[in-house]
Amino acid sequence: MPEGDTVFRAARMLNAALAGDTVTRFDLRVPQLATADLTGEQVHGVLPRGKHLLTRIGPWTLHSHLKMEGEWHVYRPGERWRAPAFRARAIVGTTDAEAVGFDLAEIALVPTDREDELVGYLGPDPLSDSWDLDEAARRVGADPR
Repeated sequence: MPEGDTVFRAARMLNAALAGDTVTRFDLRVPQLATADLTGEQVHGVLPRGKHLLTRIGPWTLHSHLKMEGEWHVYRPGERWRAPAFRARAIVGTTDAEAVGFDLAEIALVPTDREDELVGYLGPDPLSDSWDLDEAARRVGADPR
Protein backbone atom coordinates (compact mmCIF):
# COMPACT_ATOMS: atom_id res chain seq x y z
CA MET A 1 0.00 0.00 0.00
CA PRO A 2 1.42 3.43 -0.90
CA GLU A 3 2.23 5.41 2.22
CA GLY A 4 2.50 9.16 2.70
CA ASP A 5 6.11 9.36 1.52
CA THR A 6 5.18 7.54 -1.71
CA VAL A 7 2.35 9.99 -2.34
CA PHE A 8 4.65 12.93 -1.53
CA ARG A 9 7.25 11.68 -4.04
CA ALA A 10 4.56 11.11 -6.67
CA ALA A 11 3.28 14.66 -6.20
CA ARG A 12 6.80 16.04 -6.51
CA MET A 13 7.41 14.01 -9.70
CA LEU A 14 4.10 15.08 -11.26
CA ASN A 15 4.60 18.69 -10.26
CA ALA A 16 8.07 18.78 -11.84
CA ALA A 17 6.70 17.29 -15.06
CA LEU A 18 3.47 19.28 -15.42
CA ALA A 19 3.41 22.52 -13.41
CA GLY A 20 3.42 25.68 -15.48
CA ASP A 21 2.61 23.90 -18.74
CA THR A 22 -0.58 23.87 -20.79
CA VAL A 23 -2.66 20.70 -21.05
CA THR A 24 -2.58 19.23 -24.56
CA ARG A 25 -4.25 15.91 -23.69
CA PHE A 26 -6.79 15.19 -20.97
CA ASP A 27 -8.46 11.82 -20.71
CA LEU A 28 -10.29 10.46 -17.67
CA ARG A 29 -11.28 6.85 -18.18
CA VAL A 30 -14.11 6.64 -15.72
CA PRO A 31 -17.71 6.84 -16.98
CA GLN A 32 -18.86 9.84 -14.95
CA LEU A 33 -15.86 11.95 -16.06
CA ALA A 34 -15.25 10.61 -19.57
CA THR A 35 -16.42 13.83 -21.27
CA ALA A 36 -14.33 16.20 -19.12
CA ASP A 37 -11.81 18.13 -21.20
CA LEU A 38 -9.26 20.49 -19.67
CA THR A 39 -7.22 20.82 -22.86
CA GLY A 40 -5.83 24.36 -23.08
CA GLU A 41 -5.82 24.94 -19.32
CA GLN A 42 -2.62 25.59 -17.37
CA VAL A 43 -1.39 23.11 -14.77
CA HIS A 44 -0.85 25.18 -11.63
CA GLY A 45 0.68 22.40 -9.57
CA VAL A 46 0.33 19.00 -7.93
CA LEU A 47 0.02 18.74 -4.15
CA PRO A 48 -0.17 15.83 -1.73
CA ARG A 49 -2.85 15.94 0.96
CA GLY A 50 -2.40 12.92 3.17
CA LYS A 51 -2.63 10.03 0.71
CA HIS A 52 -4.51 12.12 -1.84
CA LEU A 53 -3.03 13.84 -4.90
CA LEU A 54 -4.50 17.16 -6.00
CA THR A 55 -3.60 18.28 -9.52
CA ARG A 56 -4.72 21.87 -10.01
CA ILE A 57 -5.53 22.59 -13.66
CA GLY A 58 -7.11 25.92 -14.60
CA PRO A 59 -10.01 26.46 -12.18
CA TRP A 60 -10.28 22.69 -11.55
CA THR A 61 -8.68 20.13 -9.25
CA LEU A 62 -8.16 16.56 -10.39
CA HIS A 63 -8.27 14.47 -7.22
CA SER A 64 -6.79 10.98 -7.19
CA HIS A 65 -6.17 8.40 -4.50
CA LEU A 66 -3.81 5.48 -5.02
CA LYS A 67 -5.31 3.12 -2.42
CA MET A 68 -3.58 -0.29 -2.68
CA GLU A 69 -2.65 -0.60 -6.35
CA GLY A 70 -2.58 2.87 -7.90
CA GLU A 71 0.44 4.63 -9.32
CA TRP A 72 1.34 7.57 -11.53
CA HIS A 73 3.99 7.39 -14.24
CA VAL A 74 5.48 10.22 -16.29
CA TYR A 75 6.52 9.68 -19.90
CA ARG A 76 7.79 11.75 -22.78
CA PRO A 77 5.04 12.20 -25.39
CA GLY A 78 4.96 9.12 -27.60
CA GLU A 79 7.05 7.01 -25.21
CA ARG A 80 5.81 3.45 -24.66
CA TRP A 81 4.00 2.98 -21.35
CA ARG A 82 5.39 0.48 -18.84
CA ALA A 83 1.89 -0.72 -17.93
CA PRO A 84 -0.93 -1.87 -20.20
CA ALA A 85 -3.27 0.85 -21.51
CA PHE A 86 -6.38 -0.85 -20.10
CA ARG A 87 -5.09 -0.03 -16.59
CA ALA A 88 -4.87 3.73 -17.33
CA ARG A 89 -7.57 5.73 -15.58
CA ALA A 90 -6.24 9.28 -16.07
CA ILE A 91 -3.97 10.93 -18.62
CA VAL A 92 -2.75 14.52 -18.36
CA GLY A 93 -0.44 15.50 -21.19
CA THR A 94 1.55 18.60 -22.06
CA THR A 95 3.96 19.26 -24.91
CA ASP A 96 6.83 17.90 -22.78
CA ALA A 97 5.30 15.20 -20.59
CA GLU A 98 2.47 12.73 -20.27
CA ALA A 99 1.33 11.75 -16.78
CA VAL A 100 -0.63 8.51 -16.66
CA GLY A 101 -2.47 7.28 -13.57
CA PHE A 102 -2.80 3.50 -13.50
CA ASP A 103 -5.26 1.58 -11.30
CA LEU A 104 -6.35 4.73 -9.48
CA ALA A 105 -8.99 3.79 -6.92
CA GLU A 106 -10.59 7.23 -6.70
CA ILE A 107 -10.82 10.01 -9.25
CA ALA A 108 -12.82 13.22 -8.96
CA LEU A 109 -12.84 16.54 -10.76
CA VAL A 110 -14.03 19.51 -8.73
CA PRO A 111 -13.65 23.28 -8.87
CA THR A 112 -10.46 24.11 -6.97
CA ASP A 113 -12.36 26.30 -4.52
CA ARG A 114 -14.34 23.17 -3.51
CA GLU A 115 -11.46 20.69 -3.09
CA ASP A 116 -11.81 20.89 0.69
CA GLU A 117 -15.09 18.98 0.28
CA LEU A 118 -12.90 16.00 -0.67
CA VAL A 119 -9.94 16.39 1.69
CA GLY A 120 -10.76 19.16 4.16
CA TYR A 121 -11.42 16.66 6.95
CA LEU A 122 -7.68 15.85 6.92
CA GLY A 123 -6.74 19.26 8.28
CA PRO A 124 -3.47 20.98 7.38
CA ASP A 125 -0.85 18.86 5.64
CA PRO A 126 2.21 18.58 7.91
CA LEU A 127 4.45 18.31 4.83
CA SER A 128 3.24 21.57 3.26
CA ASP A 129 5.16 24.82 3.46
CA SER A 130 2.15 26.47 5.08
CA TRP A 131 1.95 24.01 8.01
CA ASP A 132 1.98 25.86 11.31
CA LEU A 133 2.98 24.29 14.65
CA ASP A 134 0.84 26.71 16.67
CA GLU A 135 -2.23 25.91 14.55
CA ALA A 136 -1.57 22.17 14.93
CA ALA A 137 -1.30 22.55 18.71
CA ARG A 138 -4.54 24.55 18.78
CA ARG A 139 -6.37 21.85 16.79
CA VAL A 140 -5.05 19.02 18.97
CA GLY A 141 -6.03 20.91 22.10
CA ALA A 142 -9.52 21.59 20.73
CA ASP A 143 -10.29 17.91 20.07
CA PRO A 144 -11.91 16.42 23.19
CA ARG A 145 -11.00 12.80 22.31
